Amino acid sequence: RDAYAKCRMLVNGKQLVFQINTGATVNMLPARYARDVVPYNGVLTMWNKTMIKPLGKCRMLLSNPKTETSHDVEFIVFKDNDCQPILGLQTSEQMHLVKIQDNNFHRVAANPR
Repeated sequence: RDAYAKCRMLVNGKQLVFQINTGATVNMLPARYARDVVPYNGVLTMWNKTMIKPLGKCRMLLSNPKTETSHDVEFIVFKDNDCQPILGLQTSEQMHLVKIQDNNFHRVAANPR
């Protein structure tokens, strides 16, 4: 098995493949798929410690074609070649794609949700 999970979702009706990333605190979307981008004042630190300045942020309708459910999701928007579409932990949990089994371990750190 692969060490990562990818899923097909619809963003405003367009099919995209997202990586489910339980280590991500934000959802990421390349600019070519984003609509109504507003400024975002911040820099994100990626998994490899590189810093990326986003183009902005937007809210988009994200639909799961398998469950036929939809969610209004905030995405951080990047230049098209800076990232692949990513669903972070909070959205992945809300969409019932992953579940952290807190009762199976002693938590030593957590990001606020």
